[in-house]
Amino acid sequence: MPPRSAPTITALDEYTESINLLAYSDAGGGKTVFGGSHPKGLIIATEPGTVAAARQHSQAKLNRVHSWLELENTLKWLQARDRGFAWVTIDSVTAAQEMLTAHITGEGFKANPSKRKDEDTMQLQDYLKRDTSTKKMINAFNDLPINVLWLAREIQEENSEGELVVRPAILGKMGTNDKAAMSRWLCGSVHAYGHLVVRTDKETKTEFRRLKFNRPVGKDRYGVLGPYIDNPTLLEIERRILLPVPAPSPRRRRTPTKESE
Repeated sequence: MPPRSAPTITALDEYTESINLLAYSDAGGGKTVFGGSHPKGLIIATEPGTVAAARQHSQAKLNRVHSWLELENTLKWLQARDRGFAWVTIDSVTAAQEMLTAHITGEGFKANPSKRKDEDTMQLQDYLKRDTSTKKMINAFNDLPINVLWLAREIQEENSEGELVVRPAILGKMGTNDKAAMSRWLCGSVHAYGHLVVRTDKETKTEFRRLKFNRPVGKDRYGVLGPYIDNPTLLEIERRILLPVPAPSPRRRRTPTKESE
């Protein structure tokens, strides 16, 4: 047998990862404005709506893609070398998955038109292809040496207890009976995710955006984003995450008293 190479061992405090973030909201929740809030950002737009960021004088660059193949080409372009971007925003992963579905059914119809009703209808084998390709794409973007923001629409539904649940709108059961399996997987594959909502200031009556990281609508593996951030920007997210983590203070040994003895 050929000799096995030794594994690479690195101290945790010396290992760095790019930031992977997910934000989801209803229409008009401010996703695109948030996605364009970094001066060295790139918005990969899979759907219309970037005018909202432009009207807020966003300095981000734009790559408008119209098909799954164009999205794959952009990913390969980013993988080839450093393009000088600090953040890449996919706006949105919901629309990207719709492009993927159209690509799968279209290619399937071309290959076997006699066995297909039309080029827009999913067949049983297409669902596994969609789920596998979705995961592969998300993992590939998350592995880039660039911070990545996933934007998603939201979906509201009742759980088995009749409670209203809000989650990112992404399809896929991943071979289970859970229609939210892919949505849960996406939330688990990023370092942090939050629900973006519109709020109104009681005194000024002006609207603002709130990105909520508290459970059950979000999570924060960094432990620095707080329960929420009002009018969030990628610069603020970056600042909070990159602040040095203070070392834990040494634990003092307690001197036993007579009572404790």
